[in-house]
Amino acid sequence: MFPGQHWPVHKTKCQPFAPANTVLLKPYFEPKGADYHMLPLDDLLRQATGLPTEPLRERETRPARIPRATTEGDSKPLIIKIQASVDPQTLESLSGHDFLVYTKKRDLVCRIRREDNGVQYDKIAKVVKEKGVQGTKIYLAAELKSRELLSVKTSEVLEVQPF
Repeated sequence: MFPGQHWPVHKTKCQPFAPANTVLLKPYFEPKGADYHMLPLDDLLRQATGLPTEPLRERETRPARIPRATTEGDSKPLIIKIQASVDPQTLESLSGHDFLVYTKKRDLVCRIRREDNGVQYDKIAKVVKEKGVQGTKIYLAAELKSRELLSVKTSEVLEVQPF
């Protein structure tokens, strides 16, 4: 399909961000200097089994990043990946653990913690489990309203993205 060909169909189904189809989350950003890097699970598994791996680019392992402040009333549209913590033995999602949230460019890298989000955490956990890839990761549209507020559209799951 050529770029833009899906628009006539998508246009009729697309829903704007609204309270009924979004979850409002408070992102948690690691303190500056924290030793927190992102290593892809696939690469860790390949290394553990002795399979060759491609060298990782700096962008792919960049530590948590706090986005630039948005102006009052303005929001930054994003495509995000929400990834559940998984048990390395079973590769099953670990209930109650933090979610890792990031964009392809890694201009947003944060965690969603249950203690910061309560019921909203449970809502996003349900979406990841029921609609996500193997119940562990999902790609969604989001709007960063401020450093303290991430609005995630849960009504439309996006196709798997290359990140």
